[in-house]
Amino acid sequence: MKNIILILSLMLLPACDYLLQEKEIEVGNIYDYDFEGSEEIPEFKDIRQAVFYVVRNSIYNYDSILYGKKEYYATPQEFFYNRNNKNEMQGDCEDYAIFLGYILYMKMGYKDVKMIRISTSNSKTNHIILYVNDKYINPQTGSFYFSKNEVEPYILKSIPYSEMLWMTVNYHCSVGKYE
Repeated sequence: MKNIILILSLMLLPACDYLLQEKEIEVGNIYDYDFEGSEEIPEFKDIRQAVFYVVRNSIYNYDSILYGKKEYYATPQEFFYNRNNKNEMQGDCEDYAIFLGYILYMKMGYKDVKMIRISTSNSKTNHIILYVNDKYINPQTGSFYFSKNEVEPYILKSIPYSEMLWMTVNYHCSVGKYE
């Protein structure tokens, strides 16, 4: 039953193609990454509170609409400040994951955060979820998956969060936008 719920939830999510493609990147240290205004992010007692903060205060929007590009990996700062007229943060699946990962990794101190690229049920699109503290989390829906059997058959790639954050920030500082 849980596998069916996972498959159905992934079918309903907008597509997140072209994610985490292999690139020649020298990975650096991002342990001191922070941004001006991050103190506006509330403190959370547990993972569930942080997840529901992101879910309640965000809305899905396509990179092509927000940035004029097919794919754009927003930094946590861009996601936090890119708000619509309802004051909701906006982005697509990897933007949700990067921002929630920032909260869990940088603000709450969880060092086992990983970004996971999974295939959706139709295998033509990809989606990004997070892994932390032995839980798989869909940062767009707030769904938690506790069984490896629910998620592992769909995993395409796993990247430690510190590496993903470093790539995002580095590209924005030197290159600008992903394509």
